[in-house]
Amino acid sequence: MVRHQRMSVLADVQEYLARHLPAGSRLVIDSNAERPFSDAELQQLRTAELRLSDSAAPARIRDFTRGRLAAHEAVQRLGESAPHGIGMSATGAPLWPQGIVGSISHCGRAVAAVSASAEQLQGIGIDVEVEQTLELGIIEAVLRTDEARLDPLVQFSAKESMYKLWEPIVGQWLDFDEVSVQLRKKRIAARGFSRGLTGGPLQLTFHREIPDAFCGVKGFWARGAGIVATAVWLEQS
Repeated sequence: MVRHQRMSVLADVQEYLARHLPAGSRLVIDSNAERPFSDAELQQLRTAELRLSDSAAPARIRDFTRGRLAAHEAVQRLGESAPHGIGMSATGAPLWPQGIVGSISHCGRAVAAVSASAEQLQGIGIDVEVEQTLELGIIEAVLRTDEARLDPLVQFSAKESMYKLWEPIVGQWLDFDEVSVQLRKKRIAARGFSRGLTGGPLQLTFHREIPDAFCGVKGFWARGAGIVATAVWLEQS
């Protein structure tokens, strides 16, 4: 019963976040990321996607594979395919099929992937994290000294999502202290979702020179079933 309830809440996390992404985006959150792979799943991956070092740790191989499987599903939900696989850039970012933008994240217990048409979005970033209390040292490394500690885990996740949006477009590093995050928190149960689900919009402020387009960054977050998920995106002008 407890597992069923957790799965129900996690499905609500996916649905709630998906409702607030731009129309046409496709979101996949897989909460059972530690289960064994089936032959049918592995057949979806291309050789280029399986070229990990033989010395890679089993957990790394599992996370990479689950992430790519979720990414393929997100692409398929767009009505598209990735016949040559979803490769990896020199910085580790996924390389999506032409005409598609997206993002992948994994946190051990869950993986997430999101895709959208490049005609609609310049880019999108996603992050998932296991519910936890961040150590003070991590909080101090992630948040600016003038940044309110509203919800450090959500703020950390939002900055991870922001980097995944930023780097493929700008081609530069984005440090934690170069963006600050404000969030509004809402309990969602009254809106037809499971009890305990929370979420709301994100407001991101940059503390460095940015391309004009990034003034239009939008974001949303959701939390439930021991998972925090955030997404940020840039619409086409």
